[in-house]
Amino acid sequence: MSSQEARALAKAQAEDIERLFQATATRGDRFADTVAKTVGSWKFIGWQSSMLALWILWNSLSATARFHFDQPPFIALNLLLSFQAAYTAPFIMMSQNRSGTKDRAYAESDFETNVSAATEIEEMHDHLDALVETVHLRTVTVQHLETLLERVARLEEQNTRLLAEMAYLRSNSERQT
Repeated sequence: MSSQEARALAKAQAEDIERLFQATATRGDRFADTVAKTVGSWKFIGWQSSMLALWILWNSLSATARFHFDQPPFIALNLLLSFQAAYTAPFIMMSQNRSGTKDRAYAESDFETNVSAATEIEEMHDHLDALVETVHLRTVTVQHLETLLERVARLEEQNTRLLAEMAYLRSNSERQT
């Protein structure tokens, strides 16, 4: 498998996990994710800081004295922020639990991919070892064949000499007779 194919497979697995989590998300899950995403943003921090500053200024300035609805030490503001924290924290925790479950699914997918890759690598090593052994055997076989060819060539030379000697001996024995 090429690296592009591996990346495409990993991307497809991640998309499958994301689709599964989106398909199984309840309305409460989606609401908790939205709250966590909103409260955990710089935009929200800026908005809330502006609102708090406006609240404090409105209730502190002498120019707005007759419209003050929360005198320092700002008991109503404290109560409002306590309510916000009391309700926001569980939504964030629900979203984090869901995110943790999704992360575990991604980790399991990664683990399965890693096990599969390790198995493929091991199989490739086995094939490579078999090829090395085959190449070694072929090298040894070629060496044996070269040795045999050298011996055959020597035997042919010996045979040629022996035939020449036999022909010489025959011709000598025919002359003597």
